[in-house]
Order: sequence, then structure tokens, then C-alpha cells
Amino acid sequence: MLVIDHQGTFYRYWNIFHVLCCLSSSYIYGYNAAFKATTRDIEIWIYEGIFVFAIIIEFFVDYIKPGTGANGVRVTDHFLIAKRYFYKGFLYDLFPCIPFYMLPMEHAHMLYMVKVIRLIIGLKLLDVAAIMKYYKKFSMNRLQRIIDKDPNMAENIEIDQTHITYILVTNLTLKTIKLLITILTFCYFTGIIWVIICNVNYHYYDGIETY
Repeated sequence: MLVIDHQGTFYRYWNIFHVLCCLSSSYIYGYNAAFKATTRDIEIWIYEGIFVFAIIIEFFVDYIKPGTGANGVRVTDHFLIAKRYFYKGFLYDLFPCIPFYMLPMEHAHMLYMVKVIRLIIGLKLLDVAAIMKYYKKFSMNRLQRIIDKDPNMAENIEIDQTHITYILVTNLTLKTIKLLITILTFCYFTGIIWVIICNVNYHYYDGIETY
């Protein structure tokens, strides 16, 4: 049966795509909740289809058995994978997929905020340390190929074959980007929550005056 390598190319690029979807959809759903905006159904179903697919994928992703180290025992048994995912993230991923905003109640549009939970997932997956780990592994593999072709390059101290400078700059750039995303996201959703609170208060006091 299908088993997806958690360190493989497909899963690595899928995580990047998943991060972008989590972040972008959270901004859209937050706006819908605050301003009662109506996102086209096709856009919602595309996003939700991606997140349902993400849940399905997790039932096929292997993992390293705890206590055996980074290069330890690779678990590929589907029952164990499913059991681990169910206890570690299944309900957390499933809950935002429930369309609470469709409930027949006043201000149901505010329940779009439930889907903003994915924002945490997006920021969590934007793990600079993990990205740098893959980048360093790629650099080491590239360096090994260079040495295999020309063993003398291993003794050459004039050329920076390890690209240390690039690694340091990339690490700093990624951390800066994550910091900017975090700050902008905090400001954006602080404003969204403030608008929602104001709307709730407005309708509450408007109801009292009408009465």
C-alpha cells in the first residue's frame, strides 16, 4: 500500500503548498466573519477540498519511531500511522472543515472564524529550522557529488563549496520573513476581532433600543 516519505520531495513541497493555503484562507475567512462578505462557493470548496485532501494524505505519511533518533526506525504500518495521526492532529484538522457558518442562525457568518484555526497550522508548518535542515541536506548532497567527481576539491580551501554564506543568509531571510508574516497576521486579526466585537455590541444595543 501507498506510504509517503515524510522527508521526501513530494511531502516537502506539499507542506509548502499547505502552508500557503492555510494562511491565505485564514485571511479570507477572517474577512468574511468580520464584514459578512460572501466568498464565491467555488473558492470555498476548492480550499476545503484541499484541506480534506490534506487530512487523507496524513493517513499515509510515515514517521520515525520515538526514541530511535532522526535516522531511527521508520514506521510504515498504516494502522500505527492512523493511530498516531488520530491522537496527534486528526480532530484538530477535521474541526475547521465543518461548515458552521451555514447554520440557520443570526450572525452565522461570524462562525467563519472557526476556520481561522488553520492559521496556527500554517505558522507552525512555516518551521525555519526544518526548512534549513532540508536545505543543509541538499547542500551536503551537492557537495558530495562534487567530491565524487573531483576528489581534489575536498582539499580546496579557496572555494567555499559548502556555501556557508548562502546558508546563513537564507536562514536569516527565512526568519525575517516569518517574523514579518507573524506581525502582519497579528495586526490583521486584531483588527478583524475588533470589528467583530464592535458589530456584536452594535447589534446588541440596537436591539435594546428597538425594544
